[in-house]
Amino acid sequence: GWAAAQLARRLELHLPARNEFIPTDFTLRYPKPAPPLPTPSNDGGDPTDAPAARAPVPRARARLVCAAAGSIVFHAPDVRFFSPRAAFTADVCFGASHADGPLDALYAVLACAAANDLLTEHAYAASVAGLSYALGAATRGGLALELDGFSQKLPGLGVAVLRAYASLAVGACTSAVFSRVSQATELALANAGFSPLELAERERLRVLEARHHTAAEQLALLRGASADGLAAWVRARLDSGVEIAAYAGGNLAAAEARDLAGALRVALGSPAPPAAGLVALGATRCLLLPDAPSDPAPVSYTHLTLPTKRI
Repeated sequence: GWAAAQLARRLELHLPARNEFIPTDFTLRYPKPAPPLPTPSNDGGDPTDAPAARAPVPRARARLVCAAAGSIVFHAPDVRFFSPRAAFTADVCFGASHADGPLDALYAVLACAAANDLLTEHAYAASVAGLSYALGAATRGGLALELDGFSQKLPGLGVAVLRAYASLAVGACTSAVFSRVSQATELALANAGFSPLELAERERLRVLEARHHTAAEQLALLRGASADGLAAWVRARLDSGVEIAAYAGGNLAAAEARDLAGALRVALGSPAPPAAGLVALGATRCLLLPDAPSDPAPVSYTHLTLPTKRI
């Protein structure tokens, strides 16, 4: 009777699934240096009032640490906060062989919304573990990815986000998911462009961006969009090639930043960039750095050829 019912209820209880984003390694890639010895002031007062004690906080200059095929990565070490956290931002561009009309702009927004919908559980687990991400549509159907949090688990979160996006190409966006994101997108487009800030931003984009498409144009095409159309659109973008321009700062070494950019390309179905050295890519001369050293000592610059792309 009662005892059996209580036993059955207890058997239904279980621990939650393991949170893969909880960090366990808090090693600092750039340990905090020992503080300088106090310098007596000239008037015999408090040594902390000496000029040396009021030296400005150092700032790290970002260095270009990777310019391989499909990946450009800038890196800045942590010389100020000495925390086991890092930030990583990436602009993901796809091949330019596809049209960039209002339907492409609409599908870019829908794709990011669908990927975020698929990542609901990951987002909760990451937030509990002190991580966060943001994924949004960028110019010409590209992606803007931002990662922040404990550096040990930052790569895993970035890979999970872009794997969710890539899964849209094989039908991961079900009719239920598409219904949710299309309704939310319709509401956002219908209410866009009324505040002074939005009006000013729209006018700025109209003047500066030749391929800018208004909310009204996208809203008119929303009824013709579908989950199958979204899958075909994402698949065409991924097949056209992936390029990543990234910046990493904080508790990530230069090699880790390069590896993360490569892992993101792999998550989108493209090969990782070459591990050794820099390679010539195209037609415009610029100054680049080879591998950035672990210490702040200056390194020599190397000429490299890079492509230019007009947006």
